[in-house]
Amino acid sequence: MGGERAREPEAGDTARAHRKNGETRRVAHRNYRLPRGGEDRMNTKILCVDDDANILSGFRRSLRGKFTIDTATSGQAGLRKIEEEGEYAVVVADMNMPQMNGVQFLTEVKKRTPNTVRIMLTGNADQQTAMAAVNHGSVFQFLTKPCPPDMLAKTLEVGLKQYRLIVAERELLENTLKGSVKALADVIAMSNPETLAEAQNIWKHCQSIATRLGIEELWELEIAATLARIGLVTIPPATLEKKRSGKPLTGAEIDMFKRVPEVGAELLSKIPRLENVAAYVRYQEKCYDGRGLPLDDVRGKEIPVGARILKAATDLCHLASENGSTLTALAEMETTEGVYDPDVLAALKIVLRGASETAAAGVTEDARVRLQDVKPGDVLKDPVRTSEGMVLVPAGTVITPMVKEKLLNFAQIMDVSEFVAVERSESAAAESAVPA
Repeated sequence: MGGERAREPEAGDTARAHRKNGETRRVAHRNYRLPRGGEDRMNTKILCVDDDANILSGFRRSLRGKFTIDTATSGQAGLRKIEEEGEYAVVVADMNMPQMNGVQFLTEVKKRTPNTVRIMLTGNADQQTAMAAVNHGSVFQFLTKPCPPDMLAKTLEVGLKQYRLIVAERELLENTLKGSVKALADVIAMSNPETLAEAQNIWKHCQSIATRLGIEELWELEIAATLARIGLVTIPPATLEKKRSGKPLTGAEIDMFKRVPEVGAELLSKIPRLENVAAYVRYQEKCYDGRGLPLDDVRGKEIPVGARILKAATDLCHLASENGSTLTALAEMETTEGVYDPDVLAALKIVLRGASETAAAGVTEDARVRLQDVKPGDVLKDPVRTSEGMVLVPAGTVITPMVKEKLLNFAQIMDVSEFVAVERSESAAAESAVPA
């Protein structure tokens, strides 16, 4: 960690760069927000955890007026603080604490708030302790007890700067990369509309499953669900049409479709930061017991969790399209052995039951609206066709600005029905009822 450092951003640089029209925007973690109004500083909260109350009192005295400090006297108490107060920019933890030591605590912090900069305070910085802290807790810096107040203050300042860099980079990654991927997916969907509706539906289920499993970093899974079938771009249009119309495929054509996940993974692996996404796509058809493609020895928890979720969500959508019911599809999936991760299947079962109860409570409503009045988030109940019967957008498609633009453009040059049937959420319905 030695050597010269490039100029670090000032306290307000990143906040100003990310603030737009004075509004607050979420960044990276659900518990972290940029400040409102004229404040120039990002999250500067610091949590100090030590089982010695005297040391914590000393921290508060020496750092008063310089930093926003919270304290906790155990690892468990520190985790409760994070649950109650949200993400901290920096967490300082003593190594030798009863019940939950510093490495165990910082490892949990990493899982819950991965942006947080983690600092270890220890009185015996032996090599084994250091290795465990770095490998499991991803510790940013070590401090040896007793730590002089000025050294502690300087370390916390460096930690806050590091946090700002992490948040800025993550927002740039998520917003820029996701925007580029969405544009790519929309372009692909223009030539193959069915893939858009399918990807939207699969992502909806992936998101619900992952949230139920406690997975908070969802951007990689979202991209994987969106581009899971990107390998289809390598298949000739005539072959795609044969499969779409249910005509028998040749052996060579069947092999083409089998290679779609591998081809898609190869394409995505060439994009920086999408290594995990590529792995999700590559293993999206792999069974939990190791059967299926790719042909290797990977099985069970060795299969990337995103791929395990993607397989369950994809199969659910395909089975539901065949029999018309997600609950019936789930029941069929539950009769199989070794195909799905039991934890993923259990989460999916809970999610679908909740969705069924929500639907029964009337959270959505059906509406018949003019083509120009469809809204982002509306779900098409029926396919939009031309007077000749050509499907422009299939049923089940979630309306996006690009889908609406496509429909309006076609309506100008072709005979398209003036009204469409959509499923609309109550919030969207209320919004459309507000007079202009």
